[in-house]
Amino acid sequence: MTACLGVILDHNSNTQKFFGGGEVNDERRGEQNDHDMHNDDILGLEISPDRSFAVTCQRGPKPTCFSWDAATGEKKMRFTLPKGSRGINCCSISGDGKYMACVD
Repeated sequence: MTACLGVILDHNSNTQKFFGGGEVNDERRGEQNDHDMHNDDILGLEISPDRSFAVTCQRGPKPTCFSWDAATGEKKMRFTLPKGSRGINCCSISGDGKYMACVD
């Protein structure tokens, strides 16, 4: 499902890398394995001012937000909002790149 991953395009070699993607345990009534990737639609995306990392956030009953390296797709940080939040609609990164904010 392409709505659940970030695509990194290298214009010089015309190749792509991906953040996320792959199989997750998608049992709607049980615990979902979302430690390394999104498992629902991404609603928010922000790239740091220096373009070194990106932040993506998703919808769902326990929405997850990831920070990842914009060049390699390597996960840097993950946090989850409490059950019942319904989805992170947008995210932002401070001008100095030290802080992130999200809105559910």
